[in-house]
This record gives sequence, C-alpha cells and structure tokens, in this order.
Amino acid sequence: MTYRSLETKPHPRVLALLRHVWLLFVEPHPNVTDGIERRQARTLSAIHLPLIIVSSYMLIWPEHGFVTTWESSYYVNIALFAGMCGTYVMSRTSYYKLSALSLVILQVVYVFSFLLLQPDQNAVEMLPFMLSLPIFFSAIFLNLAWTAVLCVVVFTGLLVTPALNPAVPLSIMSNHLHYLGVLSPVMLLVSYLRTQDQRKARHQSLALEESNARYQSLFEASFEPIIIHDNGVILDMNPAAEAMTGYRLAEVRHLNLVLLVPLHLRQEFQAAIAVDPDTTGRYETTLLRKDGSSFPAEVRAKHHSYHGRSVRVVSFRDQTLQHEDQRKTIELTLAQAQREILQKLIRNFSHDFRTPLAVIKTSLYLIERSLTQPEKHQKHVALVHSQVEKLQEIVDDVILLSKLDNAQFDDFEFAPIDIDWLLNKLVEDWRLLAETRGLKLEYTSQCGAEPLYGDVTALERVLKSLIVNAINFTPENGTVTLLATISEDEICLAVSDTGIGIAEPDLPHVFEHFFRGDPVRNTETGGAGLGLTVAQKLVNMHQGKLLVESNVGEGSTFTIVLPRMSKRETPLKMVSNG
Repeated sequence: MTYRSLETKPHPRVLALLRHVWLLFVEPHPNVTDGIERRQARTLSAIHLPLIIVSSYMLIWPEHGFVTTWESSYYVNIALFAGMCGTYVMSRTSYYKLSALSLVILQVVYVFSFLLLQPDQNAVEMLPFMLSLPIFFSAIFLNLAWTAVLCVVVFTGLLVTPALNPAVPLSIMSNHLHYLGVLSPVMLLVSYLRTQDQRKARHQSLALEESNARYQSLFEASFEPIIIHDNGVILDMNPAAEAMTGYRLAEVRHLNLVLLVPLHLRQEFQAAIAVDPDTTGRYETTLLRKDGSSFPAEVRAKHHSYHGRSVRVVSFRDQTLQHEDQRKTIELTLAQAQREILQKLIRNFSHDFRTPLAVIKTSLYLIERSLTQPEKHQKHVALVHSQVEKLQEIVDDVILLSKLDNAQFDDFEFAPIDIDWLLNKLVEDWRLLAETRGLKLEYTSQCGAEPLYGDVTALERVLKSLIVNAINFTPENGTVTLLATISEDEICLAVSDTGIGIAEPDLPHVFEHFFRGDPVRNTETGGAGLGLTVAQKLVNMHQGKLLVESNVGEGSTFTIVLPRMSKRETPLKMVSNG
C-alpha cells in the first residue's frame, strides 16, 4: 500500500500566473535597456510594494499609527501615500534614480514632520529608527555622495530637533544618534563597494556589448554562410546562410539543423555535428535548399561563446563550382591523355605500317621481275606474307585492346586447363623460330597434375606474347625457359630469357600503351608496343598479376601469377590434349 506525500507542489500554471502578476507590478518600462539599470529599477519597484501597503494601512486605520491624537497626521499620511505612489511609478521608468532620491527625501520629511510638529512619546521613540530606512535605500540606489549628504542631514536634524522643539528629550535623541552613528559608516561602506561593483560591471557590460556589436557586424557582413546551433538546434544564421538555403532566420530558429540535409544523410550528419569540432575538422555533405534543390557543401565547425553559453558555429561552403572545376579538370586531363595516346598511336602506326608496306611494295616489284625464277619468286612471296601477318597482328592488338577496356567476366570461356599440355604445345609451336635464331627453348614443370582455371585462348595469347618477346630480345646461343610452379594459393607461369634485359628506369613503363623503350628494337622484332599491355589486361581478367624482373645484360623474367582453383569449382571436363 502506498501513501501520497504530504508535500504538495504548486501547479506549473499557478506558478506561471504568479510570476506573470509579479512581473506586471515590478518589471521596468521597455525604454530602460541597460541591464544593470533594469535590475536596480526592478528591485526599487519591489521595495515600493510593501511600503505602499504599510502607508495605505496607516491611512485607513490611523489609530494604529505613530500619532493618534494629532488631527493633521491624517493629511501627512495621505501625502506619504501619494508620494510613494508617485515614486513607485517613477521607479519603473528610466527616472528610477530620481524615484529613489524622492523616496529617501519623503521618508526623512515624514519622520521629522512628526518630531517637530507633534512629538508624541511613541513617535519620539520609534520614528528615529525609521531614519535608518532612507539611509539604507540611499546606500543601495544612490551614489556615495548622496548617501554621505543624507547622513549629514539626518545627524544635523536629530541634533537640532531638541532645540527646535523642547518637547523632544535630548537623551532619547542621543540614543538615536549613537545607533545611527554605528549604522551610517557601514552604509557608507556598502554604498562605496556597490558603486565600485556597478562601475566594474558597467565597464564589463560595455565591453561585452561592444564585443557583441563587433561580432554581430562581422557575423552579418560575412560572405561565408554561418549558422550557430546548440546540439543541432538552430539559434542564429547570417544573411549569407539565408541566401544559400533560402530560409529566413524566423522560419528555422529553434528547429534542428538536420532540416537542411537529405533524409538518407541525416543520421550521418547528426553523428558528425555531435562530435567535438576539434576532432572532426571539416567534412563534406549534401545540403537542401528551401525549394528542395540540393548542392554539395563543405562543413566546418568550432566552439564559440554565444550570449554567455557555449555553442557551435558551423560554416558552409558551396562546393558546386569547385566540383564543376574538378570535373572539367578531369575531363581536360582525360582529353589530353587521349590526345597523347592518339598521337603516340599515329606515330607508332605510321612507323609500323610504313616499314611493312615499303617491304611489301618492294617485294611485289621483285615478284614481278622474278616470275621466271621460282626460288626468288617464292622467297619474295613469303616475305610479303610475313609483313601482312605483322600488320594483321598490329591491327588485332588494337582491336583486342579496345574490347578489353569494356570486357566483362562473362566475355571469356573459363574452364580447367592442363598446364603441361598448354606449355608443351607453346614450346612445340615456337621451337622452330627459336632454333632459327640459335636459341634453346625449354619447359620445366613443378605443378604435377594441378589444373589451371582460365580462358585457354586468352592465356595462350599472353604466353605467346611473352615467348615471342623473349625470343626477339635474346641474342644467339641464349636460352628461353618456361617454368610452372605452384604454391599454397597461387600458380605461377614464368617465361625467362638470357637476353639483353630491360633498363631499370623502363621497368615501371613496360605495360603502358605503345611503350617501346629498347633502342635496339627494329622492324624484325618490334610491334606496336601493345603486346604487354594486352597481356596484362588479360591476366587481370583472370584475377591475376603479371610481374617482371630484369637486369640489363642478364635477361628478363615475366611471371603470370594466378589463383588456384578450389576443388568445388573443378568441372568434370578439362581442356587438354586428350
């Protein structure tokens, strides 16, 4: 069983109503703009309320006042009440200091009017104590000079009162002088300290106002869009931000900053603004305008003090033009690269086509003159055939390279391949050429029966290109070796030669389009510079790598590195000699 607490809290609406009524009676007029003056005016208005209540009580029930026998006391109370109402009205305006001075004078006159005109025993004993109130009010609301003058006036009045009115005992006045003599220095010290504190506070307030004015001027004049937010809640934005987003400050104030971000990016953006700006620095996102259009923006954030609390300032920079410039730069770079490739293509083709065509032209002339000599006729016909095949090879490389730029995995016919069968076939196909050049072509296998998964036509073309290059660039009595090895995850097919090698500066460029770095290349051995480029693209389509190692004068080794085929991928039929 539970019991309600005996303590009951006021309803929030009741508290709000009470606060509204209180402010209705004490809040200064809007023309009082200085913060310190508003606090002073509000305090003075609050002090007036109980004084007015007391004076009205004495006016309604004069028999409860200090003097009950003096008929004129009623009019004095009326004057006191009217005067306090007037000072109360002034206390809520910019004349609150005049109100404080009038209140002090009114209280002093009220006390001395009773002491001098109708010194009732009760008034004589109690009214001088009331003189501590104007001294206290002067210390709070007036400066040190006014407080000092008031103390002098009060002391002088108490001293001369027994002389002006013998009915006032000097002994009682001396007691009051002793009491006020102790109180007055304390009130003077309070007035001095308050004046110093107010002066310091005013200087700080002026400095803060100047700083805020300078900040507001820079904030509004900045060309860069700036938004001030507190944990994502928009507090302020400058005109540049309004122009960029299309929103007015009044439309988005106190709304969340994610309003400016597309839905699919809001979670990421909210996480970014929650992180300390010192760690995030700058980042890019997409922002939304009021009309629904989006644009890329760079976001930068930092901590800032805004009206006395720590907030975050976020600046946005529209990246549309920058992205457009980047796009144009990329397009220009691509266009320049394409132009360079085209120029290189034309330059190489003009060389590679001109030479075979010249040979063909000469051979055709000699064929016409050697029709009666079968041996010479056959020799020139064979030469024409070789040059035509060379031209055909160049054209095929260009066409294949163009296809490989857009090739997909499905464009190839992948199947398990017998490695020994493939390499032995290539050795037999090119042994005659090697022997005619005085070279030894051999094959060594360390793979066992492990199959290779790939497109047999593509791999045969790659190996053929590597073998032909090795034969072309290996001097007489050299050796070209084919080696197949296997590791835990890879199968390696290497073509090594004891030829002239490749210079170290040329190694990074051997797979580039139309690259022909060796000066000894001639029309008998050279192509269009596309063979290795095509070979590398074909190996890449097999998810492999084509590597090269070379030393000038010692030879070169090109290695095809391909992934091994897992058992579950092994088809029943394998490409082989059987």
